[in-house]
Amino acid sequence: MHTLRMFTLLILLNLQQTILSQEVRDLEGNTYGLLLMGEHQWTTENLRVTHFNNGDAIPQAQSAEEWQRATNKKLPAWCYYEDEHGIDQTTVLYNWYAVNDPRGLAPSGSHIPSINEWTSLINQLGGVKKCARLFKSSEGWLRPQATITHELNAFNAAPVGSRYTDLGASFQWIDGWSMGRYVNYWTSSSGQYGIYGDHANRIGLSFDSDQLITDARSKTQFSNIDLNLKGNGFSVRCILDPMP
Repeated sequence: MHTLRMFTLLILLNLQQTILSQEVRDLEGNTYGLLLMGEHQWTTENLRVTHFNNGDAIPQAQSAEEWQRATNKKLPAWCYYEDEHGIDQTTVLYNWYAVNDPRGLAPSGSHIPSINEWTSLINQLGGVKKCARLFKSSEGWLRPQATITHELNAFNAAPVGSRYTDLGASFQWIDGWSMGRYVNYWTSSSGQYGIYGDHANRIGLSFDSDQLITDARSKTQFSNIDLNLKGNGFSVRCILDPMP
């Protein structure tokens, strides 16, 4: 236990310094800084590429009709977040079919973490509550986050919003627009029924909760609910591939 606490302390003390000079670059030239957390180097920004690694364009499905069509056909798609203020071109959301496409979504030299890799990080950092404090951005959330964010946070999980296929491809959750309230990250892991099912594993953060929403405690706990439908539009973070 003492060793784990010291390891966690070292991570906290070096969060600001571990934005490494190394970075990953996607096919379109976007660069993403890296942060050493646990066993891996994690990107410090959400993915925003709109092409697969082989150069093929990922279809943009901005309208609800386009998004639902991609969901029904289980095809990859991306969109910008959109609400009453218009389109936010800084936030790119993907369905899980884009995450799982064999042409590759993550920049070369990196990959989209599995639920096991997320779980390993969560455990190393002390659990879902501590991780929420370490991950959440200090600004942008609907409610003041001063009591649950950490001053050394560099993961910077901002509430950029999501898209929900079971609600007509809306960017609104049942309590209103999702920007300011929620951010969800896809994992590369499919849910209870594997790649043939309609659900996949995710990591979520909510404005009204002081802990991560994760199926770390049970592989199927959140696998078969609307928030885990593969047609949802969520953010993506990546981790650097291990050295050969």
